[in-house]
Amino acid sequence: MNRIWAPWRKKYVSTHARGPGCFLCRARRSPANQDPKNFLLYRSSKNFIVLNRYPYTNGHLMIVSNRHVPSLEKLNDAERLDLLRLLDRALASLRKSLHPEGFNLGMNLGR
Repeated sequence: MNRIWAPWRKKYVSTHARGPGCFLCRARRSPANQDPKNFLLYRSSKNFIVLNRYPYTNGHLMIVSNRHVPSLEKLNDAERLDLLRLLDRALASLRKSLHPEGFNLGMNLGR
């Protein structure tokens, strides 16, 4: 079995990822002038787009709900629609800047 492995992430994952609270919530709560430092690319009223600090591939973005919920089905209709609108925005930006042949979309659900 082949595995994707990013050894440069080991130090970050073992030391920083276990800080107090959720790193995504910390990024969302930070002032907008800190967005570049937090790799936060775009804020909407319901969700935000953030770069993965240690991506496996170029263009690895995350679309995150402003409301910290335990599962996708807990989002309300407005939050889900906004998430899809941000996905459209992200895909258009990636097409324009990176000219990919395709995309892989995934979801991290749960801890």
